[in-house]
Amino acid sequence: MREVERLRSEVQSTVGGDPWYGPSVLSVLQGVDAAAAAARPIPGAHSVWELVLHMTAWARETARRLGGGSFGNPVEGDWPPVVGTDSIAWEKSLAELRRAHDELSRTFVDLQDGDLGRLVGGTQTDALGEPVTLHRTMIGILQHDAYHTGQVALLKKLLPAPATSDPRLGPIGQIAVPVGNLERAIAFYRDVLGMRFLFQAPPGLGFFDCAGVRLMLDAPLKAQAESYSSVIYYKVLDLKAAFEALSARGVHFEAKPHRIAKLADHELWMAFFRDPDRNLLALMSEVPV
Repeated sequence: MREVERLRSEVQSTVGGDPWYGPSVLSVLQGVDAAAAAARPIPGAHSVWELVLHMTAWARETARRLGGGSFGNPVEGDWPPVVGTDSIAWEKSLAELRRAHDELSRTFVDLQDGDLGRLVGGTQTDALGEPVTLHRTMIGILQHDAYHTGQVALLKKLLPAPATSDPRLGPIGQIAVPVGNLERAIAFYRDVLGMRFLFQAPPGLGFFDCAGVRLMLDAPLKAQAESYSSVIYYKVLDLKAAFEALSARGVHFEAKPHRIAKLADHELWMAFFRDPDRNLLALMSEVPV
């Protein structure tokens, strides 16, 4: 494996995978709600929310440097302020954390192993006069994320109710709507209702964006059509942790979490289960690749 590919894999593992040293950033953040993220269990110390914004800012700064930028602080500042403390603002902060690391991971696409020895900005050295290379910078951000992930884990232990005991389903990420004729349904939702059409996929799926919630039109097989109803998909940060927590509470899943699709910048994983009235529900997680 090339070194640039190894480093890219480490970024993905650190934020949402299975790093060798313990849980990933998103795994540790699983179950932390807005109130817990804004709390200060240690007076004078940073909150979980502030740590998330800090990690996001430095992931973006690192991507900028790898792309040819010179040494400097993040555009947002070293410790960006928390603006708004409701659940919507928290979900946005988590999404930006993931997006910043996705952007960082994509910077490796145009790099070769030989590029890793270049100096940041072409001339950067540290206080001791040692060269600050792209490779050293990349190792630094991985260590930075691991360090602050440990801080988040410690803060969680000090919160009144351990977040790990509650899978905390996130916002609705997708709703599946059964249709009899896919082309007719796409035309209605796109041309009549004015929804933004995303893409079409086999065997009979059409996807739309509805103010951030994905709508999936599904033309089921004829044998399934009579009993098929709308399916709500709930977002979770850590699908494995949510699956295990709900299974322990007696939720019966149709199957273990599995990959549904591999897209350009992420994999879509899901796990399906039913409520007491046999309505089909799902957990979904978008994992950076």
